[in-house]
Amino acid sequence: MQVLLVGGAGYIGGRLARFLGARGGVRLRILTPKDTPLHWKAAPGLDVFRADVREPESLKGSCNGITHVIYLAGLNQAACEGRPVEAVAVSGLGALHLAEEAARAAVQRFVYISSFHVYGSVEAELLTEELAVQPRNHYGLSRRVGEMYCSLVAERRGLSVVILRLSNGYGAPADEQADCWSLVVNDLCRQAIRDGRLVLKSSGRQQRDFLAMRDILAGMQLFLNVPADSLRQRVFNLGSGESVSILKVAERIRATFAERFGKELPLQTGGDPAEGRPFHFDIRRARALGFEPRGDMAEEIRELFSACG
Repeated sequence: MQVLLVGGAGYIGGRLARFLGARGGVRLRILTPKDTPLHWKAAPGLDVFRADVREPESLKGSCNGITHVIYLAGLNQAACEGRPVEAVAVSGLGALHLAEEAARAAVQRFVYISSFHVYGSVEAELLTEELAVQPRNHYGLSRRVGEMYCSLVAERRGLSVVILRLSNGYGAPADEQADCWSLVVNDLCRQAIRDGRLVLKSSGRQQRDFLAMRDILAGMQLFLNVPADSLRQRVFNLGSGESVSILKVAERIRATFAERFGKELPLQTGGDPAEGRPFHFDIRRARALGFEPRGDMAEEIRELFSACG
């Protein structure tokens, strides 16, 4: 298996490169812009292809010899709000350009990493892949554009495309300089180490589906290996299958901190009484293919503490 990681220098990309690189039978190529350093220690012999997904000409040859592509490139949520044009250019048009190059090179499978944010304002308690999505922020919209472009190339060029919609991911980065500290769990763990306290901007009663990094990596590996004749759908939710409140997550962080450091963390909540609508992130479709989340939140929190320290 020859795997191209697009955005392989980023948060998930850095962890995925280490994860796949530690397994036999996989050769990796990282596609990243020319001015993006690889802060984390790359595996010996790792192939790095420097290109800008917004510039189709720079992508020529990037998929030569490649059997599988994982498209991770994109701005985080905060950056998307400030730079919406760039967000669509990278997550949307960039995906189109790379998918076209992958089709030209006869890549066996193209995996596009999307987000639960594409569901946006859908009024449903069960978020299934069949719902008509309604993104309500630039992040969700940019990912939805990428989904649509990948699907278009699949239909026109016969490229095998899988779209994975991740829930709220968390876990230690390959390098602390990775842009991942705005994620709820990561942010709270950094607060614990840096400030010695936890501050929630709201009441913390909002329900979220939190997906451990180990399960993100296992899910991506699964969809690299699922036989083509088993892929009767294109879009799959990847989550823990369990909704918990942000307040409960904060309490888990406090408990893990007390166990490790022997002292209590003060917890401050905001005045917003809104709990948000209840929902469940449906992962039955992925489970039917063998995805089974097993992430240990306490273990991920301990690793985040180490990354922050």
